[in-house]
Amino acid sequence: MAHSRIQPIHTGHYTMPADGDRFPGERVVVTAFVIEHPRGIFLFDTGFSPEPRKMVDLYQPVYMRPIDEALRAAGHGITDVKLIANCHFHADHAGGNRHFTRTP
Repeated sequence: MAHSRIQPIHTGHYTMPADGDRFPGERVVVTAFVIEHPRGIFLFDTGFSPEPRKMVDLYQPVYMRPIDEALRAAGHGITDVKLIANCHFHADHAGGNRHFTRTP
């Protein structure tokens, strides 16, 4: 029986606004998951996009690790990924989808 391996990869973090009503001043870590399956590499979430300036301005400090860099650190490349899925389409979970335009 072939086994799969799930590897969390850090794609960045941000800080909740100090004057916010939910978790004020708390740092939120953004994690994606590489699933190494016998049929190929599956990526759950793709991390940040640098595009949502409002988010960057509101949640300072923000550290965005590009998904290609995070994958390289895990021993994989963009072209190794055979399938992606996002838990939802917020900028910190689906921001790297643009790197996978030909990936289902």
